[in-house]
Amino acid sequence: MQQFAAVTTPLGSTVSLAMKAAVAVGPARRFLVGDPNIRVIDALAGRTLERLAAAEHMAERGEVLLDPVALDLLASRVVIESVRHDEEGVGYGVVAGLDGGVEDRPWPPLAPDALGDEQIRRWLLKPIYERLRRGMGEFLAELRPTVALFLRFGGIDFDEDEAAGETLDAYIQWIQSIVAKYEGTLIDLNIGDKGAYLYVNFGAPLSHEDNSARAAYAALELRETPPKLSAIDQVQIGISQGRMRAGAYGGAMHRTYGVLGDEVNMSARLMMKAAPGQILVSEAAQRGIIHEFEWEELPPMRVKGKTEPAVVFALKGVHDYMAGHLQQVRYALPMVGRGKELARLEELLERVLAGSGQLAAITGEAGVGKSRLATELFQMASERGVVGYSGACESYGVNTSYLVWHTIWRGLLEIDPTWDVEKLQWELEQKLGRIDPAFGRPRAAALFGAQHADPRQRVDEQLRRQAAQDVAGGVARGLSARRRPARTYLHPTGRLPVAGSALL
Repeated sequence: MQQFAAVTTPLGSTVSLAMKAAVAVGPARRFLVGDPNIRVIDALAGRTLERLAAAEHMAERGEVLLDPVALDLLASRVVIESVRHDEEGVGYGVVAGLDGGVEDRPWPPLAPDALGDEQIRRWLLKPIYERLRRGMGEFLAELRPTVALFLRFGGIDFDEDEAAGETLDAYIQWIQSIVAKYEGTLIDLNIGDKGAYLYVNFGAPLSHEDNSARAAYAALELRETPPKLSAIDQVQIGISQGRMRAGAYGGAMHRTYGVLGDEVNMSARLMMKAAPGQILVSEAAQRGIIHEFEWEELPPMRVKGKTEPAVVFALKGVHDYMAGHLQQVRYALPMVGRGKELARLEELLERVLAGSGQLAAITGEAGVGKSRLATELFQMASERGVVGYSGACESYGVNTSYLVWHTIWRGLLEIDPTWDVEKLQWELEQKLGRIDPAFGRPRAAALFGAQHADPRQRVDEQLRRQAAQDVAGGVARGLSARRRPARTYLHPTGRLPVAGSALL
């Protein structure tokens, strides 16, 4: 690293680069995990890796440290400058140099055609593989705004549990499926002395304008592991946002794609600070999605690498807006060029007033006036005494069961979105009980998601589906009994969720 002791940047400033290294010797468990259709990952785990990580933490800038086992085995082959002890008295050797030479034993060269396309494909991220396959070369390094998400988890005994590999594989594949929903990228998986953690990025190599929202939605799902992965516990998540270096790095023998930067480090620090089950978000990542989610502002936190305390928020859940917001919109000028569509909607509305429910789908490219047309329908309905309710979700929201129905249920059941979880649970239990005595608290959790559920209970998807259908039918019967016409408007930006469309 001597050639990097003083590096002059394009702006004329000088920076000094250095590294530290650790060596540990012993058995390790090696697992191949991940969905082959997304990317497989080679993972190492076990006590040897824990000792390696502990040695790395003990090392200082420019040092090489040996763990106790390596120190004992290599005592006659290296020059030890000193032995450094941790809090428990375990000694780590600080290497000053080698006592004699070491024979070179490089890996034999690999023929260009030694691996088939299918063998290569499953090890690479799809955008990377497709770019290389087309002969476009690797992604050029660039600075781009992205969102980093770090997640730490526990519950797997990598040394004693024979099923550890299967559990880890199932968990990583589940994580990949959620990350893929929001078009994020699982960058890395590490297993060490402080548990196992993974790094997910939103914004590279695929970028969206709403990367921070995608990361937040993904984090809320990742916090709630499914019953089949009940062994996983102690999930802690940190999220931060900023400009990061994205691109390929490494040498000829090992080259990879990664996203690095100060905010990547920040998200990792927040993960370490988070309590089990908690999602900590930096001010930079929270700023653009403050109205979309429910937050708890926490006291400023001191994090490693920062001189000033960091402003941090705990992500609690998705913010449910009041239903029927489209009814409040009024346009001064009439709608032009949609006479045929308006006539058709008015015809359907008359059928509703006659007692026959109707379903209308308004589809089209962004900006053609779908919401305006729906607003005109709401105005016509309101003039005829029909109460309207609306629900909306972005394209990534289609992956959250019944998200588009949340505000509609709130409106139908007269639920105030400012109520806390305890108040919401009690009110729902009372209101649903009046519709049908068989309804109760599990229906509340099924309708509005895990953030409103008793944390000691898991909401089965079959229960949620049945609860949604029961409540939808019960509320409809209640409205009919009161002769109160009502209509709903669903506004997903993209496609309607499969689970949500089942209620239609």
